[in-house]
Amino acid sequence: MGMAMGGKGPASEINITPLVDVVLVLLIIFMVITPLMIKQIPIEVPEDVEVEDPEPVKDQLVLTLKENNDMLLNTDTVTLADLEERLWERLKTRPKSAKVVFLDAEDNVPYPNIVQVMDLMKSGGVETIGIVTVELQSSTAIPLDAPAPVEP
Repeated sequence: MGMAMGGKGPASEINITPLVDVVLVLLIIFMVITPLMIKQIPIEVPEDVEVEDPEPVKDQLVLTLKENNDMLLNTDTVTLADLEERLWERLKTRPKSAKVVFLDAEDNVPYPNIVQVMDLMKSGGVETIGIVTVELQSSTAIPLDAPAPVEP
């Protein structure tokens, strides 16, 4: 129905049928063309290569910091002045990936002392510093939301 003729003159109404026809034709065109527009890129996937795990280092170095400021490199007593030189001696023949030293500090060692020792370890040729931790028992564990202890 194009226009309705009434007693007051011509009244216009929107005829939606041609609009629906056009939209359906466009939909069909896009549905046919879209799969043709997808381009495929050839990809060459490399073959699986088995990589051997590196051999574990048999003589691991563990630096232990005691509460009374004593230091042990494995079982040998080391001074702060001697640490860098002793590490260079032990690590100079190792490859870069095997220059690992584990740091084990007692609970009451002050944080600045630990950082100072870690700096000396880095300047002594250590590439990776591993921190030794001990799992807390549930009775001694501190909840994460507990306030930090205040020193007097």
